[in-house]
Amino acid sequence: MKDPVIAYFVSIPTGIACSLIASAIDRAWQRHQGASAKEPLPEQLGVVIKIGEGPEAFSHKGTVLEPAWVKHMLAHQKEARRAYREVRARKSPYPSLPVPLFEEHIPRVVGWGAIDRDEGEFVIREMKITSKVTRNKIDNGVLRGLSVGGIAEVSVCSICREDCVACNHISGEHYGSEKCVNHIERSVLADVSFVKEPINPECLLWIR
Repeated sequence: MKDPVIAYFVSIPTGIACSLIASAIDRAWQRHQGASAKEPLPEQLGVVIKIGEGPEAFSHKGTVLEPAWVKHMLAHQKEARRAYREVRARKSPYPSLPVPLFEEHIPRVVGWGAIDRDEGEFVIREMKITSKVTRNKIDNGVLRGLSVGGIAEVSVCSICREDCVACNHISGEHYGSEKCVNHIERSVLADVSFVKEPINPECLLWIR
């Protein structure tokens, strides 16, 4: 929720655009929290909605955002992209450990690892944690799991079998009796991060 999401719409009323995004965010939040979760969706999210070429920008709740805040979020997004490209361009000082390891997907190297694929799953065969702070968090159980970030090169909608980015179906929604699923058919590993709460509850750290 801390990284900005910028959405642009053309020829669609503001209320409808905001309602679509708010509903999608709420469903994603409920899935992430689980059926027994009590924590409400945060009021302030890094969501910026632009309608056409107008100067105004809106939150996911339809309120007009302050121009200074929008400018700050756009600058943050630009800086995050720059930092990520810079980190990905770095060469590992350990020839056998080519993959940079992050903490909570923030583009700052805290270690290096070697990744293998075993029956469709990623396994860190070997790693070296270079950040003492991160190592302490792992030893103290603060960072409990791993999370993989990737770039989808080919993703196909299960409803129309078209590119998910180009089609009008929404992943997770039902169309008739069929649930829309975004099938990622080809992807590139972008990063591996130590995290407090992995999306996959089985993706926990086990360090020998």
